[in-house]
Amino acid sequence: MPLLACPAVFSRVFLPALLGKPAVAPFFNGLITLDFRRRKTWTLRGGLSNRGRFTILTDTAKKALLPADTVTNFVVALAMANRDNHYEAAFEEYLRGRGVPYVAVDETRRSLLADGASLKSLDFIVSAPGKTNWLVDVKGRRFPSGDVQKQYWKNWSTRDDLRSLARWEELFGAGFRGLFVFAYDVLGNRAPLPAEQLFEHRGSLYGFVAVALSDYAGGAHPISPRWDTWAMPTGAFRRLARPLEELLKLK
Repeated sequence: MPLLACPAVFSRVFLPALLGKPAVAPFFNGLITLDFRRRKTWTLRGGLSNRGRFTILTDTAKKALLPADTVTNFVVALAMANRDNHYEAAFEEYLRGRGVPYVAVDETRRSLLADGASLKSLDFIVSAPGKTNWLVDVKGRRFPSGDVQKQYWKNWSTRDDLRSLARWEELFGAGFRGLFVFAYDVLGNRAPLPAEQLFEHRGSLYGFVAVALSDYAGGAHPISPRWDTWAMPTGAFRRLARPLEELLKLK
């Protein structure tokens, strides 16, 4: 599991730290495995830094084992988000620019659980005001999509996306909810959000629209048996999805 070894420890120890609250880490016995294959050099930091991001990183080995009994304060194992995905890069910059606490997860590897189940990794864990913390799967879509026939509000996902996000909700427990964030790359004169809610990143405009897993799963239906893809009807999606800034109470 690229982020950390135990979701329960994250919710009990790491999350209070993420919110800026004091926390001492009564870690479980054993080792925390950190997976750093995506970067060559890392720095070691403890505590809150860089507008809510945490790092505990090493500058040498591809895999580092940190003895649990050496940790006297809170730390978070952080794997960098996939910078090759411009949708996720824009989403992360959006969070950073607004000071939203989050943890980025390396989603390039699937997570293998103790029971043998293989799960698609999360993209981000985002803290919002109140009691809810969001387990985020970012879905990049063009707005509109299609070269000949323009299509708006594409919101497809896969059965694997739904199954994995639901399982992560179970693993993290109370206070954590699955969230699909549709990052729309605005390509024409129409946009999914008002102009003041769009986000410019590297010369492109993005509109971030979010829908809770429970709402999405309740309204989605299969659209391609071959690819095992699902989607919500456009009308239902537009009724249930909310601007990300509203969900995160950034207004």
